[in-house]
Amino acid sequence: MRLVRWTGVASALLLVCALPAFAQDAAPGAGGQARAGRRAARQGGLQGGLQGARARVGVAMVPVEVLGAELKLTEGQKTQIQKIQDDYQAKLRELMPRREPGAQPGQQPQRDPARMQELRELSRKASEDIEAVLNDEQKKKLPEVLRGITALRSAGLPLQALGVLKLTPEQRTQIAEMVQKEMEGLRDLQPEERRTKMREVMQGLREKVGAVLTEEQKKALAKWNEEQRQQRRGGRRGGGAGPAGGAGNATGGV
Repeated sequence: MRLVRWTGVASALLLVCALPAFAQDAAPGAGGQARAGRRAARQGGLQGGLQGARARVGVAMVPVEVLGAELKLTEGQKTQIQKIQDDYQAKLRELMPRREPGAQPGQQPQRDPARMQELRELSRKASEDIEAVLNDEQKKKLPEVLRGITALRSAGLPLQALGVLKLTPEQRTQIAEMVQKEMEGLRDLQPEERRTKMREVMQGLREKVGAVLTEEQKKALAKWNEEQRQQRRGGRRGGGAGPAGGAGNATGGV
């Protein structure tokens, strides 16, 4: 259930804040991550899907189950990182913009620059704390892992679903190549044309990703999507204004 609870907060933050992340050519360490996050912020932040591919996913946003599989974490490391992420999540809830009563569906709350800076600083600190738990070999591997995870998220696969999908290295490579190809096709378009084309591209990517997944993976993803829908319905029944955004439906109809 920890994974389900983390989904809404993680997805909402990715929609409203450009998190510190590893640049393609940055050396391992929080310094490179912070510089990449500042560049992403200047570009306007993460907007989900391919728009978010310009900024790397930060290590503080990756579920510990996924990090454990990718970096071969020890049980002790998993426990320490989970504690850091739990503390991070609790602080996020306090800082996340909240919908005003009567706000229209999909309407994003007004951004507070000071609060956005607090969110970025919170992510940077959590990332530093997580990196301090890793050994030298894991730190060296981390930027590559985050680049791969960013590509998967850009293809419409939520971070929180990666643990259940168990993608093979070949599948990861195929999806990353798909994303790269689509990004290249959008690079030279004007902003308005790019936004229009983005919807078409994302639909095409969902179909291509669906063709890469096995039947077992598709069933696992469908089950995960249903759990998220149930969780969101339960949250609405509970009442009150929650954090902006939501988990969304992973890869649409896949």
